Amino acid sequence: MVPYGRNLSTNCSGIELIEEDLSYTNLEEFDLSKANLQKADLSYANLRGADLSEASLQGANLRGADLTGAYLNRTNLQGADLDGAALEYVDLSTSIYNEETIWTKGFSPNSASNLEESYGNILD
Repeated sequence: MVPYGRNLSTNCSGIELIEEDLSYTNLEEFDLSKANLQKADLSYANLRGADLSEASLQGANLRGADLTGAYLNRTNLQGADLDGAALEYVDLSTSIYNEETIWTKGFSPNSASNLEESYGNILD
């Protein structure tokens, strides 16, 4: 368990936080690349601009998390709950997800419109 109030370094590449309660934690711009966050509770966490490339978030709770501008290159989101998560400026084209991954109602991870809504007409 991560102690309450612990000051984590922003470089947490490869860290293992399996089933940890990180809800409401400020992880803005943290390097969590290749981190193992399976079944972690990241609900309502601030992950703006965080690097989650090649991280494992299988079965993680990301309800209401702010992932605006996060890097999700080859991130494993299988079975993750992203209901209500902010996903503006996020490219999910190389992310791994399945039918058990929960998205906000009306959100489509494989649609270029997610980026178009965020970046305007840049993709035209």
